[in-house]
Amino acid sequence: EADGAALELAAVLGQRVSADEWARACRHAGLPISGSLIERLVERRLAKVREEEVGWDFVHGMFRESLLRRAADGGRSEDHHRAAAAALQGQLGAPELARRARHLADGDCWAESLDVFLHASEAFAARGDAEQTASQVAAWERAAKASSISDADEPYRVGSRRAATALRRSGQLSLALRYAERCAHLGRAFGDSLTLRRGLRERGLVALARGYPDDARKPLQTALSMAEREGDIHDTAQLASELGLALAQSGQLEAAREHLLRAVALHGRAGTEAEAGGAWMGL
Repeated sequence: EADGAALELAAVLGQRVSADEWARACRHAGLPISGSLIERLVERRLAKVREEEVGWDFVHGMFRESLLRRAADGGRSEDHHRAAAAALQGQLGAPELARRARHLADGDCWAESLDVFLHASEAFAARGDAEQTASQVAAWERAAKASSISDADEPYRVGSRRAATALRRSGQLSLALRYAERCAHLGRAFGDSLTLRRGLRERGLVALARGYPDDARKPLQTALSMAEREGDIHDTAQLASELGLALAQSGQLEAAREHLLRAVALHGRAGTEAEAGGAWMGL
């Protein structure tokens, strides 16, 4: 029976099973793995050991599916998914983050999955994987709905800000603009100045990415004025740099230089000199 539950957990981990992941997941689940289990599966041609790495594959998809059905029928699926998520904790690669988020969701840990889906979207955006970035944002939306988080809740507004940025960085500009507009709307509706500012900023940066610097200037200037009034030095520095780049691309070189120099000085005051690269490049 213990071997059967351990195999169910392996099936939850996927068609290709990492020996280390499986062992960690089984430890979290309190399941022993008998030393001869894989050998018996190989003898029955149900598994194939991989030579290039430590792990093994299910040979037949139908065998794996039968294990998944057995776990579901026995009410063990959610526990297995939670153990799989625990085994992946601390792994920061984009695919691993996506897998952990999915296991948390499938383990009915919707609230815990929210931040992991967003981290996955950001990790895929850093790799330039637009399709997976959008997929993780969509999964975050489903998890937010399942968690009963509404747009009146701060975690939803924070997530919307992060989603807008990840989508823009990945090149999903139409989706990014949709989230930017949502942030601006939510910020106004709930008196959330930071979310409004970030929405305006993302709207401007999408316009800049599309090659329309004139359309970028107004939202960036409005966001910059808000950041100044609220004493947010870091955001003021960022926005001054981005507005400077928009002005430079519009041919307003003196105004651009003024904003870029100001951004460099503000980053120095904020202790974020490492983020001043964009302003220096503009100069």
